[in-house]
Amino acid sequence: MRTKGGAYRLVEAALMNLLDHPSVRGLVVTAHDVTDRARADELVFASEVRLRGIVDGLLDPCVLMEAVLDEAGHVVDFSIIDANPAAGAFHGISRETLIGKRILEAAPITMAKTLLDLYAVVVEKGAPLILDDYVHEPHRSGQDGRRFDIRAVPVGVGVSVVWRDV
Repeated sequence: MRTKGGAYRLVEAALMNLLDHPSVRGLVVTAHDVTDRARADELVFASEVRLRGIVDGLLDPCVLMEAVLDEAGHVVDFSIIDANPAAGAFHGISRETLIGKRILEAAPITMAKTLLDLYAVVVEKGAPLILDDYVHEPHRSGQDGRRFDIRAVPVGVGVSVVWRDV
């Protein structure tokens, strides 16, 4: 909508017919200025696009997980709610397929249970986890253990985890 001063404002409008049976006698129009809200939405969207570009551009796998709690409020698993393409590649599946999986099904069980316990502490204490040269024991005999640098930080009732196979 154009103002008296010539500036343009975004408005949200609602119209209602005034009926005098059987014809319309007029309209009631209400309008709300939503310019500031629309600009704020644009800034949030631009920020989300930039952040998505940063996370997706990471060469290291990165996942955002939400804690799955039991009735007593204890962490029993984590559900992957976001991931970058490197995380999907690490697991040999697409990012989209990885999202929605739980840690106990996405990682080998011996590693998943250990990491689940470590990530639960991150959620409970609200403190980051820094593991350098963390040795993951192989889940099949005859394989060498792999080593990882792992970083986990609390995000709400969950964790953001980045790791590097070293």
